[in-house]
Amino acid sequence: MGLKQHIGLLGHPVSHSQSPALFAPLFDTDLLDWEYQLIDVATEEGLLKKLSSPLYTGFNVTIPYKQAVLKHVSNRSPRVTRIGATNTLYRLENGDWMAENTDYDGFLATFNKGRLEWKFSPKQALILGTGGSSKAVQAVLEDLHIPYQSVSRTPSAQQLSYSDLLTHNRESCLVVNCTPLGMKPDTQSSPLSDLRFLKGPSALIDLVYNPSQTRLMQQFQSSGHWATNGSLMLRVQAEAAWNLFRTHTWNPE
Repeated sequence: MGLKQHIGLLGHPVSHSQSPALFAPLFDTDLLDWEYQLIDVATEEGLLKKLSSPLYTGFNVTIPYKQAVLKHVSNRSPRVTRIGATNTLYRLENGDWMAENTDYDGFLATFNKGRLEWKFSPKQALILGTGGSSKAVQAVLEDLHIPYQSVSRTPSAQQLSYSDLLTHNRESCLVVNCTPLGMKPDTQSSPLSDLRFLKGPSALIDLVYNPSQTRLMQQFQSSGHWATNGSLMLRVQAEAAWNLFRTHTWNPE
């Protein structure tokens, strides 16, 4: 058995995460001894401390650090440069961190699976939230040539507020929830109080995966719309990240 490799999830909070269960069957223990940790870092100072540790081969990155961590990472893939957010860090040979974005792969897989089940082609999309995950969603929608608008509690000139959203009808609309609202333990929360602005068939991709059935999903399904959670996105992005981790194992000598 080789040198023990440590990877983990950086974020706050992380206790709800299913990442350890996802990675456990991916570890090839015949070659290397791997350990996955949930690393709850409440401050950017704590984040920097973990990045400075030679113990770790790689990190998954989640809320609220998908954009903030890039200030501390000098190497970025072309995809990360375009998106402006990362969810995966792995070591280069010289020990520096490389930032990649596998959320793109996860959301694209979820979209393609949903497209096989929808009874319509989305003419437009609404992205709820403006954090790091939303940046990957935007990139996928741009590549699919689906126009979108972002919805924020504190909108800029290019974004909608939630109150503005409810005053305009939307037809054949894909809604993507990139906020943590509805995530365990706050399972009764929802970013939308009313779906009457959706006219005709619409669909929801809720990036929340715990619980598997969110309050927002229930709202969509009870209104006759299609809805899915973020479990497929989670699995696909984890598998893509694992391919990077195992290719770039870290030996701090």
